[in-house]
Amino acid sequence: MKDLIYLGKIVAFLSFIIGTTTLSLYLYFDNSNSIGSFGFYFVIIALVINMLLLVVNIIAIAIDSQHRSELIKTSGIMLLNIPIAVVYFYIVISITLSSVNPNW
Repeated sequence: MKDLIYLGKIVAFLSFIIGTTTLSLYLYFDNSNSIGSFGFYFVIIALVINMLLLVVNIIAIAIDSQHRSELIKTSGIMLLNIPIAVVYFYIVISITLSSVNPNW
């Protein structure tokens, strides 16, 4: 179980770091299409990996009472990436729409 807890925290941290770096590069290089494409595919892949790991964590919470509190904390850390991703998505969409339609 300790490996699952560690893996969950590492995946959540890496998802945050890669997502933040991608957004920063997208903004720095003035809406680069290649960075935008990378970001799109990264979000899809990160979503699948994070969801699978979260489901495994939830199953482990139900099964392992000894590590339950640590697994719940790890799941919470993983879930923190959701509002961050929504804010990043809003930023990208706002910039994209404002460059297409300046009155937006």
